[in-house]
Amino acid sequence: MFSNTDLMLSHEIRFGRRQSLTFEINLLNAFDQKSELGFVDNPGIVNPSISTLKLPSSVTNEPEALNYVLTNGIVSNYNAFLNDPANPQRKDTALGMATVFQGSRAIRLSVRFGF
Repeated sequence: MFSNTDLMLSHEIRFGRRQSLTFEINLLNAFDQKSELGFVDNPGIVNPSISTLKLPSSVTNEPEALNYVLTNGIVSNYNAFLNDPANPQRKDTALGMATVFQGSRAIRLSVRFGF
């Protein structure tokens, strides 16, 4: 959920008819909320092929691979491909995790003299 609460307080003191002094405090993200602004939505490069999926040696081309997958399923082969300890980059565990958070609390003080 995206949320941000800002707060501004000001006080003006008048001197005579035309002059004034204004004090302001501005709190950005007053409650210091850590809302997520960006997520990992692009999985790492995973490009399995007939040889890397460790299909049986009888499967040598795409039609045979499709027939094997439709007949026997592919989940166990694909999981073995992703969890291969020799290639840990294949399993992108950051998918769906937050990467960017809104900024922390900021305080601005100002004094203005009007004439």
